[in-house]
Amino acid sequence: MQRLNKKGLQEAQAKANKWTNHAPNAVVQAKTAKKRGEKMVKNFAKEMFTQASMRVFILGSWKDEKGSLLTSWFDFNEQLGKGSSFIKCKDWQVILPAWKDFIGDAFDQDEDKDMMLLGSTHWVPKPYHKFKLDRSGSLILPKIDSLPLEMKKAIIQSFLTIHYRKCCGKLKILVPWSDIMKGQLRFISSTYLPDDVKILEPSKMQHVDANAILAFWWDQQEN
Repeated sequence: MQRLNKKGLQEAQAKANKWTNHAPNAVVQAKTAKKRGEKMVKNFAKEMFTQASMRVFILGSWKDEKGSLLTSWFDFNEQLGKGSSFIKCKDWQVILPAWKDFIGDAFDQDEDKDMMLLGSTHWVPKPYHKFKLDRSGSLILPKIDSLPLEMKKAIIQSFLTIHYRKCCGKLKILVPWSDIMKGQLRFISSTYLPDDVKILEPSKMQHVDANAILAFWWDQQEN
């Protein structure tokens, strides 16, 4: 490079820029998004947290090999430090209409075509515990003595989610766990909670609190 004159340097820089900005064709891009997209975003999220203590939630949209417009969300906050999952704590889907308008323009998508919203095993909430019902339609808690902690967490999450949705009158609304943790008495009467127990996002609960909550509910159910 030192032997190149000014014109040669300019030509070399132009060629370097061309190589840097050169993108593969649409088919290759679609395959990359499908096979490596999630890993690439995860690496980015981890790097931002490690190097800048920055947390990110990402919506990504791309076209598959058939030209269909796909959208997925990326939330690794629960896996970084002591973070909580954004999608479990907040009703993040309120931003989807604005995002749909944006990507419609970006990808020149017809307004009458819907984007396909995807999930991922990393972010989709675990299946709810399925309760039996009594004659009045109320949930029946199972005996918890021999249950593992993960099952107890699932029972608590399901129990609270079902009742929260029933109170809101919305079958698919997400429970605002972070708001509950900041002021649980605004959401749950102390009548239904044992003393000195704070509600956490269920995946963060320890044995002591999970056992206390379920034992308290079980006692109310039986008596």
